[in-house]
Amino acid sequence: SDVTGNGKCYYVSSSTGNDSNDGRSPESAWKSITKVSETYFTAGSVVLFKRGDIWRIDDYSRSGKAGYFFLRSNVIYSSYGEGEKPMICGSPYDAAKEGSWAETDVKNVWRYSEAYNGMSNDSQNDVGNMIFNGGEAYGYKLIHGKEGFGGTLAEMTRNYQFWYNTQDDHVYLYFDGGNPGTHFSSIELGVRLNLVRISEMQHVVFDNFCLMYGGAHGIAVALSSDVKITNCEIGWTGGGVYDYSAASAARYGNGIELNRDCANVDISGNYIYQLYDAGITHQYDSRNDPNNTTTCYHKNITYADNVIENCFY
Repeated sequence: SDVTGNGKCYYVSSSTGNDSNDGRSPESAWKSITKVSETYFTAGSVVLFKRGDIWRIDDYSRSGKAGYFFLRSNVIYSSYGEGEKPMICGSPYDAAKEGSWAETDVKNVWRYSEAYNGMSNDSQNDVGNMIFNGGEAYGYKLIHGKEGFGGTLAEMTRNYQFWYNTQDDHVYLYFDGGNPGTHFSSIELGVRLNLVRISEMQHVVFDNFCLMYGGAHGIAVALSSDVKITNCEIGWTGGGVYDYSAASAARYGNGIELNRDCANVDISGNYIYQLYDAGITHQYDSRNDPNNTTTCYHKNITYADNVIENCFY
């Protein structure tokens, strides 16, 4: 059902909105996630996204801040209207409909025309996964050894094997069924970017969204309290390389991750599936200060009534 709050209500629609509107009614809705992320709301505000609409990653100016959609304290985020849950999509293009595929000098190896640079969490660009026709098939990511992740296209020998070339920021795909852009009805490529970020926030509700085709985490939560994540669908996400400078070139991407101190968190009623890493997890990240001996606490965390399936970890 529709959600209400104690403060102002704002509406967002990718299909009918305009960021120059005031956002205060469905008829004067905002358009972009950038507009919502950069707006400071009064306590108790409600931000509703139109059901049936899709928001693809469309702005990379916040690279380095570990997320695409930033949520704020004391705000409820949910949906309005009829139809499918509003979707936040970590694939900037449907590569079966936008851009083009050209066969390289190596038979059956195709290069996608669009460059994937400046899209990831930091200076490390990457594409974590490829999903064909909504999950009928998926890509096998080729990762070369630590020295430059170079290799040759001749190493690509099986259908759906893909390689993100860190030198030219393009994706290469092995497929022996002809041009991928005409063979498939949809091809989604998930970039290494957390789709939703809740960091150092309190009293946040995120309800009734669909998060798909990202290359990192679906929802990344850190140093936050009194957070509710409910009735969401998170699927086909993860697979980006965690650190290309590391010898292991380990990949990652959780559905919902609580990182560092979090308290009073309710994660319930969600459907989480086809994640490269964990469906739901709580962790501590010491990358920035490996010598820090500070204790991390996760307190009063509730996971209830979630369906989690086909996750790697």
